[in-house]
Amino acid sequence: MQRADLKIQLTGNPFVDTGLGVIANLAILDEIAELTVSQVQQVYSDGPQLTEWNSKVKAFTQVFGTNNPLFQTAYGY
Repeated sequence: MQRADLKIQLTGNPFVDTGLGVIANLAILDEIAELTVSQVQQVYSDGPQLTEWNSKVKAFTQVFGTNNPLFQTAYGY
């Protein structure tokens, strides 16, 4: 199996899985389970537009950094 044909699996992380759902929708797929590496690349290329959008989001470090609820024991996770 070629790398481009590899299926993308859900991770259990709500942020990542929501992103995968968005990508599957943009790729016009009926199921997230149909999503492959090739389709992700078709939607986002190598990601310059996506990184530009994310860099403007004020919550970027809250989602992708270590100072978020998933890493803070006070939230009870």
